[in-house]
Amino acid sequence: MSHSHSHDDGISHSHDDFGGHGHSHEILDGPGSYINREMPLIEGRDWKDRAFTIGIGGPVGSGKTALMLALCLALRDEYNIAAVTNDIFTR
Repeated sequence: MSHSHSHDDGISHSHDDFGGHGHSHEILDGPGSYINREMPLIEGRDWKDRAFTIGIGGPVGSGKTALMLALCLALRDEYNIAAVTNDIFTR
């Protein structure tokens, strides 16, 4: 699908070739299939060049912090690890 339009700022833009921002704005029928997804390109990737990133989410009390602690303790001797939080309630 391809089209051009402008928003309230009057700046027109196109959605051809992902508009230079890495993703399309195609209208989807549903969430898609995890099993049939396109697999990421990992052949030849230098894992030291860019970090492997995971996200951990869940409701309050579901064990996210305990999981992070266990992961950090298990992996800290072999890998460089960083943890970023966006929980505005945790100090």
